[in-house]
Amino acid sequence: MTSARLKSQNGDLLVRDGTTDTSVKSGITKAWANYSQTDATVRDSFSISSVTDDSTGIHTYVFTNNMSNANWAAGFITRNNRHQWNTTEGATTGRAVRTADSNNTLGDQHSNTIVCTGDLA
Repeated sequence: MTSARLKSQNGDLLVRDGTTDTSVKSGITKAWANYSQTDATVRDSFSISSVTDDSTGIHTYVFTNNMSNANWAAGFITRNNRHQWNTTEGATTGRAVRTADSNNTLGDQHSNTIVCTGDLA
């Protein structure tokens, strides 16, 4: 078993395994949420200040802490054989998501989850 060392540098936590430093700060989830469009309920979340029901099949996640730029990454899952994608380019404050069925008909879904990574402002 290889031992690892932790160290702090410029406000970041680094893990050293042998001769390589890996940033813990850049690799962790910055925000996530579990949201129901059918009853507009945020079941649980971290660093999501609100979720707005924009219209049928479209809702917007708003971060508690903004990202440093609009190029952050997200994984989004909805259930019941639906598909989804971002409705707009990213923003430092959050992003709108669209859910639709296999015929591309917009629809509110009971279970939606999002996980976001990137650099905080």
